[in-house]
Amino acid sequence: MFESLATDLIYLKEDTSMSSISYLPSHLGTVKAAIASLAKQMPEWNIEILEDFDSKKVQFGESLCISVPNEHWEEFLSLFDNCDITNHKINLSSELNEAMEYEISDLLKNLKPQLIRTFSVAPFDEVQLDINRWRNRFGADKFKAQDVLVSYQNKKNDLRELYNGLLKYYKNDKGNLEMLIDALKGKTSLASFQLFNDRKFLYGARVFSRFHGIKMLFEGIVNPEFNMSESVYINDPDVLDVLEEQPRGYKVVGNVVYPKGQRFAETFYKILEGAI
Repeated sequence: MFESLATDLIYLKEDTSMSSISYLPSHLGTVKAAIASLAKQMPEWNIEILEDFDSKKVQFGESLCISVPNEHWEEFLSLFDNCDITNHKINLSSELNEAMEYEISDLLKNLKPQLIRTFSVAPFDEVQLDINRWRNRFGADKFKAQDVLVSYQNKKNDLRELYNGLLKYYKNDKGNLEMLIDALKGKTSLASFQLFNDRKFLYGARVFSRFHGIKMLFEGIVNPEFNMSESVYINDPDVLDVLEEQPRGYKVVGNVVYPKGQRFAETFYKILEGAI
């Protein structure tokens, strides 16, 4: 360890212009962060140990000087138990690995709550609200199969499976974890992430309903670009004719009704019920 350089200790005569920090047990986090920062820059550093009255100063090249009181010197040395020192050099590879593992662990802790938050706000909550509106007014005989990562009818379990799947893909990939969390926070496209490419949509449902004998299929989905869309298939030409006569915020194309925006206004459900 640094003891191998004991014969090379010199007295510090003047302050250096490099960044300086002090080692105290209460400052352990700050010191470890500074060393991790050095390790990320490059794994091997030239070092010097300078003695100054009641402390020693450890200089890492021209980048950092750590002042260590003599009474805490042994504690400080314990930070580098896994490092080999040869010819005034120190290898920080193990410190780099430790820092990376800590950062990945921290990212993984943030991933699950961020995933839940993202799937709980717009546009996901808007699709969920409209499916609930549809069910409350027209009922839901069954949910038809749909190519979604997280389904309306099984949201909690599907989110758990999605999180576990993401762990398998990215648990050792700091860069992709950072980009994924940023994409979830900023609602930017998830299409570049492998697991999200396995399904056509992020979230949604197709709800099959039979209301007063009329067969209908409501669809509400969110795609990997965080865009939502809705539509209603109606298997009755008379109902479609009535809707076409009074278009208010929607359009009829064949047997399918689409909102003019991303989602149906509340008035549409009342108009449809009246048409039936």
